Amino acid sequence: MSPVKTIVINPTWVGQDHRIDHSMYPGSVIMDSKPYPEESFIESNIIEDFLDGLDIVFTCETPYNFWLFKRASELGVKTVLQYNYEFLYTLSNSRLPKPDLLAAPSLWNYEKVVGNKVFLPVPVNRSVLPFVQRKELGTILHCAGIPAAFDRNGTLTLIEAVRMLPRRIDIKVKIRSQYFFESFDDPRIEVIIDKPDRYYDLYQDEDVFVFPRKYGGLSLPLNEAASCGMAILSTNVSPQSSFLHERCLVDAFKTNSFMANAMVDVYECKASDLADKIVELYECPDLVAESSSLSNDYAASIDWSAMKDNYLSIFGDLLDCR
Repeated sequence: MSPVKTIVINPTWVGQDHRIDHSMYPGSVIMDSKPYPEESFIESNIIEDFLDGLDIVFTCETPYNFWLFKRASELGVKTVLQYNYEFLYTLSNSRLPKPDLLAAPSLWNYEKVVGNKVFLPVPVNRSVLPFVQRKELGTILHCAGIPAAFDRNGTLTLIEAVRMLPRRIDIKVKIRSQYFFESFDDPRIEVIIDKPDRYYDLYQDEDVFVFPRKYGGLSLPLNEAASCGMAILSTNVSPQSSFLHERCLVDAFKTNSFMANAMVDVYECKASDLADKIVELYECPDLVAESSSLSNDYAASIDWSAMKDNYLSIFGDLLDCR
């Protein structure tokens, strides 16, 4: 998008191993954060300087200081917040300043969000994640990442499912994680604990991306795996139920709920059902190929080359309302 100005928040609370690579944001203002989840990461004088000369500000998940929205409105600068539903502060505190536009990265719980809103998917960079047609299941990839509440990515469910697989299912399972796992007695499971310098290095020549996620809207790993052409196996819940192959969805049932900025329902699939789907993919190369092609179609719909004009159009419409 080539923004005129960028502020990058350095997440000091996560430790040195997870600091940002400043070289990814040339010319940006780098701010060391206050203790998380402090609501005013950015000092007011920084915001004042940042807003000078701008037409529109785009921020993801949080404004880092809610005064940003108020001051921008006073200066005639439009604001867009691309939110994650579970952390959308207006759901729990309607008195805080609001952006001019709420951009939903997925349709998960979209109907529960009140205000000026638009569905605006996060694009995928297919130049670094090129499509390769998959034709059979030999290797599974799973991104455990950094743990979220209730085993959000379904990592433990996958491990249990793999242990249930018949020995004749000759596959390898790669689990990419940023936190420690205990060793496993199943030789088919390989746990790789690291953080690649570039996100796209997570994806190699694996055939199927297994992601039995329990809740959540936007999933960058799922989108990236789709761009690579992996067949994708996930739970039959929103939002992935609307764009994945119907035979690659595992039935899930509500098991819990928790309060973030709104109540979030947690859905789980049975490990035995997930194992059965893995067996089906292993025994049906045509299904792997069909799912791979569908992944390509989905990734094409959110390709940066297709989405950039959409972003600019939405920003332009918002500016025309001034």
